[in-house]
Amino acid sequence: LALSLAIMFAGHATFGGAAAPLVLDSYHPTADAGATAARVATVASLGCSFPLIFSALREAALSLGGAGVAPGTAAWWAATLALPPLALAVALASENLGLVVGVLGSLLGGAIIYVAPAAMHLASSGGGGGRLADVALVVYGVAQMTVGTAVSVRHATRS
Repeated sequence: LALSLAIMFAGHATFGGAAAPLVLDSYHPTADAGATAARVATVASLGCSFPLIFSALREAALSLGGAGVAPGTAAWWAATLALPPLALAVALASENLGLVVGVLGSLLGGAIIYVAPAAMHLASSGGGGGRLADVALVVYGVAQMTVGTAVSVRHATRS
């Protein structure tokens, strides 16, 4: 949270209201060495995290059918070969990357930080202590996800 706030304040202090939704887009594409280094670090981070995220996507997509799909089967290979080009097509079709980042950040952030831990505790506690706090966290998380998504969409359609 502190790092995110520091980056937001630095972007606003530097560019004011003209700051792009992705603050690196506000800097010169090649002349600013710091921004270029940040872009390289972002690409490296995404490249290194892609296999982990892709593996989760493939397993989730394959589990939609109900039964697990063993690695090495035709369905597993089909998903392995079809999902990356599909993800690339969606990325290339997205004109506003800020909208994608904002919506994903709102939905996944709220789910990971508030909803999932409270729901897991509710499921594992069997109605024991902390039930009210868990329900409150789930409600707050869903509200945060809803408002964050709405703000991201509103900001993207205004631009």
